[in-house]
Amino acid sequence: MLEGFRDILIVVLFFLLVVVIALLAVLILQVYQLVRMVRGEVAPILDSMKRTSTTVRGTAEFVGETTVIPLIRVVSTLAAAVRFVRAFLGLTNR
Repeated sequence: MLEGFRDILIVVLFFLLVVVIALLAVLILQVYQLVRMVRGEVAPILDSMKRTSTTVRGTAEFVGETTVIPLIRVVSTLAAAVRFVRAFLGLTNR
């Protein structure tokens, strides 16, 4: 009687082994397809990020050249003029 139970158990275990191997093959195939999809999506995203960073860099340079640098020059010129007038009139910072 135990021999029959053993034979049935061996058949069931073999069937389960076949199912597990098939599921593992499906999993490997799905991972492969996911990797291919991610590789295809990453390249356009990186290109978009490069274009965006170039645009931001250009915008920062433009703002710096047209707004910040002239503003610094005006403020520094006014500060120098105030120092000159104070020195000329003999006023001190107290």
